[in-house]
Amino acid sequence: MTAVSAPDVDPLLKVRDAIQRLNMGRSWLYESLATGRIRGVRLGRSWRIPASVVEELARTGLPTDPV
Repeated sequence: MTAVSAPDVDPLLKVRDAIQRLNMGRSWLYESLATGRIRGVRLGRSWRIPASVVEELARTGLPTDPV
């Protein structure tokens, strides 16, 4: 019998964890989430950010807005 592995899951980080990893301000991060500049998930009154999004931001920074 073959074991079934769980699909790869992108863990969701709390805003405070993302702030620590990115060394950014809390209000800036909330504003970026609210405007859709950073992809996140709203759970009730709380935001969660996929770990892959945080890692991408740490590597490449934010994309520039179109001119």
